[in-house]
Amino acid sequence: MPAKPLTDEQLQDAIRLKSLFLRRKKEDPSLTQEKLAFLCGWKTQGTITHYFNGRIPLNLGALQKFAEALDARLDEISPSLAAVVGALQKNTVDHGAGVSTSHGHDVSESNDNVEIRMLYPSELNGTHSNSEGEVEFSIKKMTISKAFLHNNAKFSSLDNLALTPALGDSMEGTYNDGDLLLIDRGVNQIRDSGIYGFKLTDEIFTRRIERRPDGGIAIIPDNKKYDSYTVAREAQDKLKIHYRVVFAWAGKKFT
Repeated sequence: MPAKPLTDEQLQDAIRLKSLFLRRKKEDPSLTQEKLAFLCGWKTQGTITHYFNGRIPLNLGALQKFAEALDARLDEISPSLAAVVGALQKNTVDHGAGVSTSHGHDVSESNDNVEIRMLYPSELNGTHSNSEGEVEFSIKKMTISKAFLHNNAKFSSLDNLALTPALGDSMEGTYNDGDLLLIDRGVNQIRDSGIYGFKLTDEIFTRRIERRPDGGIAIIPDNKKYDSYTVAREAQDKLKIHYRVVFAWAGKKFT
């Protein structure tokens, strides 16, 4: 099946982005799509073309890269995503503090708040270093009120919470590539249907998981252009659960 069409707002983001690029190009004729790709950290201009033509939607990571490369405010490109960033900042997002990626806890607490740090997929996978192509966020950690967490997310313990970027389009319709996910690392088994981070080989994937009446475990991408598949009972010892997604910062919660 074809990819899910972009919303009107996402298409308007693409138009604003391309128009901004053309204005900057008039000011600096040396600014090409290839140069813009380099400034954003992408290997080829193909990614730029996809964003300009509305083939893929902007996400927070890409928005931040474009804004820095084009010397623009976030809301000049995407008012809706800029509003998400504003909401995160209102919840006292820390954009500048460094975070150790190999030692220490993922969560620290005060009386009313918890500070939760970002973990990249490579860290969740145990390599403790960002792999080429991973989404880079200026957000390193987030301070959130305990009341917000208890009202909006179901989790095993505050100590088990971490942030990670969503990668790929397999879960489009629920959240998008580059969205910010709140995960519970204390969930290491499938208790009920939900969105889990798991390994079947050496790589962590995040998909919806459901138990089947016949004992099989269904792995379901919410983007219908991808096929679901079932892990048979005899192969389930290879399936290792690493976390459960409990909230995605497009404002959706999972219970």
